[in-house]
Amino acid sequence: MRTLKELARSYLAITRDLTRVMSRLKAIYRSWGIACAGQQVYAPRYRAEWLAKISEAGVRRRAEFYYQQFDALAALRQQARRKLLAESREHFAVKLLRQIPSIGPIRAALLVALIQTPHRRIVCGTKIIEAGLEIMCSLPVKCIGLGSPPEQVSQSPKTRLVQVTDLRNQPWYIDDWMEHMRRL
Repeated sequence: MRTLKELARSYLAITRDLTRVMSRLKAIYRSWGIACAGQQVYAPRYRAEWLAKISEAGVRRRAEFYYQQFDALAALRQQARRKLLAESREHFAVKLLRQIPSIGPIRAALLVALIQTPHRRIVCGTKIIEAGLEIMCSLPVKCIGLGSPPEQVSQSPKTRLVQVTDLRNQPWYIDDWMEHMRRL
């Protein structure tokens, strides 16, 4: 689990850095009054054309540095993405989360990596909104408290412990996910 968490943090940090470099590149062009909508400004085959639009040598050189940063960060991001996906395939919870509409492989890996284990937070009768999911306990009275489930839950392994509802109010019952998260 620790490896997945660190890979997720790395992926998010690299993504933020790449976004920042992309914004800086466009800011250079905008400061010179050059319209630069879309993604073409980042494409390697159009770079010479875009750099030729900047007449000042110092500013052009700064844009070249940003392009070098962009290339390095884009390669790092792809590498971090591949490793994050490879590590996430080893976690059972990712497979269950992928069954929920609008949760793809990256989002499922990030959810498992960055959200604390749900059994430490769930209290019966309340709802927890975290990372776009509404998690609520489906047991009527008793609560799941810090790892020790009530007796009625331990007797039946098929009892539905948690109902996860996405933002469109589509319910998805997850039994084995809670059990897996308890073992971590």
